[in-house]
Amino acid sequence: MFILNRLRGKWGWFAYVVGVLFGLLVWPATGNYYVAGACAVGYVVGESFGWGDWIGGLLDGVAKVGDEGEKNGIKWLALKLSAFNYPYEGRSLEENIRIYNIVALVIRGFYWWIPALIPLVFVEPIFDVLAAIVLLSMSWPVAIWLAIDYKWTVPLVSDKWCRQEVIYGIFMDFVLAGLLVRFFI
Repeated sequence: MFILNRLRGKWGWFAYVVGVLFGLLVWPATGNYYVAGACAVGYVVGESFGWGDWIGGLLDGVAKVGDEGEKNGIKWLALKLSAFNYPYEGRSLEENIRIYNIVALVIRGFYWWIPALIPLVFVEPIFDVLAAIVLLSMSWPVAIWLAIDYKWTVPLVSDKWCRQEVIYGIFMDFVLAGLLVRFFI
């Protein structure tokens, strides 16, 4: 998934390809084509919401809250959970916005992975599915932090944005492999 996530990020239409491939991975793993189809559709639906303002804010240190997430409730919830407008001693506006961006990305991760993985509860223990959803949602800000701190360049991976897509794709590989590996053993 790490290369596929980068390609999905470069070309938006590639999300459909990744969704189909995800379904084709789930199908032999579970033996259930209904669950595989639901996971494929869920991946595309969950991936379709935006996240650029939050990633850009974290990668570039942009100190502004954009319009992203207004229609789907992410902005409202992230502002509440990050206690954004509440004055804390020692917390600057930039720090408030950084925390808001992290919280918004975690919420956005839940928006992506709940529809993609929840069909697996029919074939996997519910705790394993919920743990995968939480891990994938929480690892997105970590991927961004690693992309900022570790600089490397290979074809198709030339800047921080591209690096975070590859790193997040590696997180996806580990979590999804851990979730589906028992079907192949």
